[in-house]
Amino acid sequence: MLAKAFLNKGPAILLAWMAGILIVAPAGEEMVFRGAIHSYLSARIGSRTAIFVAALLFVLIHVPQLDGYWPAMLGIFGLGVVAGVARELTGSLLGAVLVHVAYNSVTMASVLAGRS
Repeated sequence: MLAKAFLNKGPAILLAWMAGILIVAPAGEEMVFRGAIHSYLSARIGSRTAIFVAALLFVLIHVPQLDGYWPAMLGIFGLGVVAGVARELTGSLLGAVLVHVAYNSVTMASVLAGRS
């Protein structure tokens, strides 16, 4: 797993990994998927279908790092749907980013807790 490569490289690398997972990735990915893609599709095919399509595309970019582990793919699809709904309900990317940060925080805590 990609996360394990960062866990034993020292505190500076671990902090950089954490910043990337908790700040950079959620903001950047949500700008692309819920900002650009969702907004573009929503105007053309409706918000419900846009949420589904953006979530599906979101999963597809994560497939390489998941190594075929389908339960994680379902979790990431669910994250995409919930982030899309948050985007719709708030009318802002902030809701989607906060959902993404929460998901990544729980995932990171699980990885760090399983570290020996």
